[in-house]
Amino acid sequence: MIKREAAFVIAPIEGGAEEVEKVLRRAEEMGYNRLMLDSILKPPLFGLVDSIIEFNKLRKLNYPLFIGILNVSELIDADSTGVNALLTNVAAELGASVLLTMDEGRSFGSSWEVKLSSMITSVSCIRERHQRDWERIY
Repeated sequence: MIKREAAFVIAPIEGGAEEVEKVLRRAEEMGYNRLMLDSILKPPLFGLVDSIIEFNKLRKLNYPLFIGILNVSELIDADSTGVNALLTNVAAELGASVLLTMDEGRSFGSSWEVKLSSMITSVSCIRERHQRDWERIY
C-alpha cells in the first residue's frame, strides 16, 4: 500500500548523483514508484556549483527533482529576493518539480518570494516555448 500511494525523496547521505541513482535502482527493485530525487544543494563556497552539476546529472534519469534552495538562501549574505529568483530560475532550467524553502528567521518571506518567482518563471518558460513553436511554423 505505501509503495503505491506514498511519495519518497531519495537524497544521498554522502556522494552525489551516483549515490542517488544507486538508491533509486534499489527502490525500483523493491516496488517503489513515486520517487523524487534530491542531490542536496550545497551553500555557496561549500560546493554550490558542484551540486548544481550533480542535479544536472539527475535530471537525465527522468524523475521529478526535489531541490532544497534554503541551503543557499539561508546561508548567503545577500538580498533573499534576488537569491530566490535566481535559484528558482536555475531550478526551472534543471526541470525541478519541487522547491523547498523556509519562512522563518532570516528567510522570513522566502515562501512568498519563491512562489512569485516560480509563477513568473513558469510564464516565461511557456512564452519561450510558444515563441519557438511560432518560429518553427513560420
